[in-house]
Amino acid sequence: MRAKKLCVLSAFLFISAVLYSQDSGSMLNAYMKSFARGSLSTKIQVLQDSAKITGNDMCPLYLQAARFVKDNYFTLYDDSAAGELALLTVRLAGLKGCGDTAGILWSLFEESDQLQLKTEIISSLGSMDLSPSIADKLNSWLKGINEKKRKGEEYQEQLVMEMVNALGKLGRSSSFSVLFSTGALKYSAEITEKAVAALKKLDADYTGSLIAILTNGRIEDKRAVLELAAKDPDMDDESKGRVLKAALEESLKNIDSATDNDKQLLRELRLGAVKELTPLHWSAAGDLAVKNFDVTLEEVESGLVTKTRLVEALNFLGSVKNHESAVRLSAYLEVLNSRKESGQPVNTKVVTAVINNLSAIGDKTAFDNLLYAGYLDYPASVKQAAREALNNLKSP
Repeated sequence: MRAKKLCVLSAFLFISAVLYSQDSGSMLNAYMKSFARGSLSTKIQVLQDSAKITGNDMCPLYLQAARFVKDNYFTLYDDSAAGELALLTVRLAGLKGCGDTAGILWSLFEESDQLQLKTEIISSLGSMDLSPSIADKLNSWLKGINEKKRKGEEYQEQLVMEMVNALGKLGRSSSFSVLFSTGALKYSAEITEKAVAALKKLDADYTGSLIAILTNGRIEDKRAVLELAAKDPDMDDESKGRVLKAALEESLKNIDSATDNDKQLLRELRLGAVKELTPLHWSAAGDLAVKNFDVTLEEVESGLVTKTRLVEALNFLGSVKNHESAVRLSAYLEVLNSRKESGQPVNTKVVTAVINNLSAIGDKTAFDNLLYAGYLDYPASVKQAAREALNNLKSP
């Protein structure tokens, strides 16, 4: 008896589903016929009525409407009813997530010069499950606008804002590079903020993508990566350290082959990375710290940077706290001691920074040079620092 009841119930549910499907199909066909036959005002009414139906069963109707708008766009360009129909079609297609309309809507976007319509199209596309080819078109469009921005050409900021929002909603990893460039170009504070927020919505390795820009991106974008990593409150020290180390590597790797202008940009990248890495005590950057010190020392001697930058390089060496950095600091202290002994001027801040960082590392390799510094005609503060550093070292 129970089995019989279950069979009857199953049959009832099946028949109900079929009837619902038939009713839904009949309703859709009725709307589509009314749309095809009606005037512009009737077409608008048909779409307005269809919007009251839940789900996306009406997507074929919106595809029909999108084709009508696209095919008659220039013919009815100045018709207010046609304009209302176009906006309503675009909004409903986006509201219901009708991805089949995306190709037509994008073609309409490219043909139209009406800001409101173009804005609505971008917004609706951001609400759809787009094919990779359509998503790439959105990325390419924004990339083209970024080029206009760089060249000082005209663009519509409202569309840039809407595209940033749409790409963030879509969340495709392929949008990372173009969204990052958009934020780096500083269209406005609001667009920059939204571009950064959009980056974090993407289905992408955030840290890895930033490092990829450092490796393959424009030099201007590399500098922007550094700024973002330094200011991002959501980035943990591990991720920040990886990005900053990559920035330092990139700045040192290309310095010899770069043009004069690029050399200055790479120098700014390097010095900025050093400043941000120092408080992280990033031991994995030991080799880079030594190389950075050598480059900075050459720049000071050439008059390209001030001794303040040299002190920052010394502090970076001390922050990594490994044997290699202690060896390099000790070797430089030996040079300074030799200069002092021969009567040459030695900058007090520089020699103090060397001694303090040797003290922080506590490596016994510096014992001899620290000891000898105490016998030279340094100011009392330098000698005191040398004595304190000696106390931190292990006996040789």
